[in-house]
Amino acid sequence: IELENVKDRLPRITKEVTNCIEISPRYLSFLRQNPGETMRVSVNQSLADLGELMRVHPSVKNNELIIKPMGEDAEAQIKGTDLIQSMRNLVVNALQCSTEKHRVEVGAVMLNEPLKAPSVDTERLINTEQFLNRAPLLALSVEDSGPGIAPEIMKKLFAESFTTKEHGKGTGLGLFIVQRLVTRAHGAIHVRSKVGHGTTFTIYLPLQ
Repeated sequence: IELENVKDRLPRITKEVTNCIEISPRYLSFLRQNPGETMRVSVNQSLADLGELMRVHPSVKNNELIIKPMGEDAEAQIKGTDLIQSMRNLVVNALQCSTEKHRVEVGAVMLNEPLKAPSVDTERLINTEQFLNRAPLLALSVEDSGPGIAPEIMKKLFAESFTTKEHGKGTGLGLFIVQRLVTRAHGAIHVRSKVGHGTTFTIYLPLQ
């Protein structure tokens, strides 16, 4: 039985490896950047690469994943590797937020005004201290139609090792890593959720 499972998974594994091989050269250049060099990455290219990486992810199988590019591409001030890792973590979390079939939608827009701090307990804004909150800003959102997050859970979301998944199915590092990467780029993370009505995670970044 185990051998049959391996045979069934081989095409998917092969596709994942192929996608990584095709995409990796583009992101290796970000790893070679000098510390003082300005970081910038094409938003639409990152969204396209995210789509390729997620296409064969097992969490997509029973759900609907929609990734919408920007009408006019923009360059965000963040390492490409950091951006795609952050978005992938958010998308995987959104896909796994429920065992019921649901929709996850990813998109990006440009904002011409600074971000205002939320004033309700159904929202959180992370990294207000180091956030370069000046226009123009890039807003990258991952919205799901899942069960939503209770206010008492919202307060713990970005704590290291915190997870709502069953024992052995989650490390609790996904959102913690996203916070570290976004903070390094002087960005912020906004979470909006309502129990029974889904959740939206939005990464805000300075635009080039």
